[in-house]
Amino acid sequence: MSILAHELREPLASILFAVEYTKETRHDQSASRKMCEIVERQAHYLARIIEDVLDISRGEQGKIVLYREFFDVRSIISTCVETAGPLIAKRRHRLSVSLPQEPVYLMADPLRLQQVVNNLLTNAARYTEPGGSIHLTVDVAGERLTIEVRDDGIGISPSVLPHVFELFHQGGEERRRDGGLGIGLALVQLLVELHGGSVTAHSEGAGTGSSFVVSLPGVIKLSRDNPDLTTEMILPIQHHGKA
Repeated sequence: MSILAHELREPLASILFAVEYTKETRHDQSASRKMCEIVERQAHYLARIIEDVLDISRGEQGKIVLYREFFDVRSIISTCVETAGPLIAKRRHRLSVSLPQEPVYLMADPLRLQQVVNNLLTNAARYTEPGGSIHLTVDVAGERLTIEVRDDGIGISPSVLPHVFELFHQGGEERRRDGGLGIGLALVQLLVELHGGSVTAHSEGAGTGSSFVVSLPGVIKLSRDNPDLTTEMILPIQHHGKA
């Protein structure tokens, strides 16, 4: 509860500051607009925290319902890259995405899969130093889909590695400094296992980067056998102002 209270306090403080500032500068439209943007951004952040906490609670009670359908995994990956784009750009990371050339149809809950990939990308961006690299790779072997998110960030120490998917576990002193509630990876594991899949974490230790690999069943059809991972997209990062 203390971790949750601490995580909620900062966005609430930003919202209260923006409200008070707007009261003092109510005739300044430009300033008011900026304060409204702060309120909106922090409110969305609070909403994500609340949804994650509720999802964990629903999962513990067995109340999460998966709405499975056929979809092309590549479309979900594209949406996730777009969602994580602002954070990745802010931290000046280089993101590379490798996908099969042909459509990969999966029977799964697309919104929950999107939640999984978003959490992994956010996790990688948060724990990779500015200017670092993040690699997102999608592969298919038989009827199983593999999604790997790899970074060259701060890494995970051997003593912490076995516990990274535990609820409210923030991953050691280095990771605590970067904030986070310790829910994201626990939620990833919960959602992946509900799909009948698995997720594993890999790291050679502090300063060596880390990799998270999701394996899911349910690949229905490929347009051709054994597609090569030859399509690589590089997300351009524009630099504005000082680092």
